[in-house]
Amino acid sequence: TPAELKFLPGAADIVGPKQITDAYDLIICLDASSVDRMGHIYQSEAHAHIPLFVIDHHITNTRFGHINWVAPDCAATCQMLVYLVDSLGLPLDETLATCLLTGLVTDTLCFRTSNTNARVMEAAMRLMSAGANLSDITARALNRRSYNLFKLWGLVLPTVQLDEGVIWVHVRRAQTKAAGMTTGDVQ
Repeated sequence: TPAELKFLPGAADIVGPKQITDAYDLIICLDASSVDRMGHIYQSEAHAHIPLFVIDHHITNTRFGHINWVAPDCAATCQMLVYLVDSLGLPLDETLATCLLTGLVTDTLCFRTSNTNARVMEAAMRLMSAGANLSDITARALNRRSYNLFKLWGLVLPTVQLDEGVIWVHVRRAQTKAAGMTTGDVQ
């Protein structure tokens, strides 16, 4: 779990790949447009017998699952999950609403991306009505930076590049490690 999301209810219960047993009959992949975005956790050959359900909002999704729900008209996968919760008649409590609103906030950069529309705002309103606190989520997920992140910026900013109007930087594993971070901490 990235440091900026450890405030989420249930974050401490997330287990790493080594703690996962083979005692499952469905794999659900969220917010990944291709199988390589799942990283080393998913192994196509070893998991071929287990149905893979992909839920994603990216127009570039390669539909790599056995079941694919791809909705590029949604601004975030968490928007899709709000619809899923509603269609299944599941209760939407403060804990779930907080997690889903965090996904909306982070995927839309606090509702500033071009695909933010009235439907996204309606989903956000539904989540806030269930108890999610938008200002707290925004402050904790988007506005706080760790000391180690500043250390990493100090290491990589001297190598920043401008290429045809795009500013980019290559972050090396050694730099991440030197800053006291893991590659999972860097987005």
